[in-house]
Amino acid sequence: ADQSIQVHNCHSPMREVEVLYDQLLALMDDNPELSPDEILIMTPDIESYAPFIEAVFATPNEGQPEIPYTIADRGVGGEQPVSDTFLKLLELSESRFKVTDVLDLLDSNPIREAFGFNEDELSRIEQWVGDNRIRWGIDGKDKKELNLPESDHFTWQAGLRRILLGYAMRSSDEQLYDDIYAYHELESSDDA
Repeated sequence: ADQSIQVHNCHSPMREVEVLYDQLLALMDDNPELSPDEILIMTPDIESYAPFIEAVFATPNEGQPEIPYTIADRGVGGEQPVSDTFLKLLELSESRFKVTDVLDLLDSNPIREAFGFNEDELSRIEQWVGDNRIRWGIDGKDKKELNLPESDHFTWQAGLRRILLGYAMRSSDEQLYDDIYAYHELESSDDA
């Protein structure tokens, strides 16, 4: 079974870190090609766990190998941009996919850096979303789960269909295809 994400429940933060250390050793024993730089461990409050991480990882028990580590996201005020963004992504998967939530996620530093978005590109995406009247919901099925009519109107699926159709038909004067109006406000610079 895939064990790339695991959850363990322990009686104290110190014990959590000790179990984590043991689990990492077992993982690396089972997968010799696995390297420490391929492992990400997240916690909602890294500042409170940092002393325990230092205690366990910096001085392993006698006979245990040392696992190289780095504690990241110890910014001013305890900001944790990568962890916060990951948690927002998880929350989004259980949400109504409101426009504000998705655009806030796209505007987070880790996402912007990963995809290379600059301010102009984010503004352009916001413009497309607004022009195509995307409000919430992945599709009509999302709405149906909330006892609303199963309609794609104002959903991400409807808006993205219009945008993609506009991109595909940008050299055409046609406005309508398969009952979908093409969004023709894309520019040649939007190809990237």
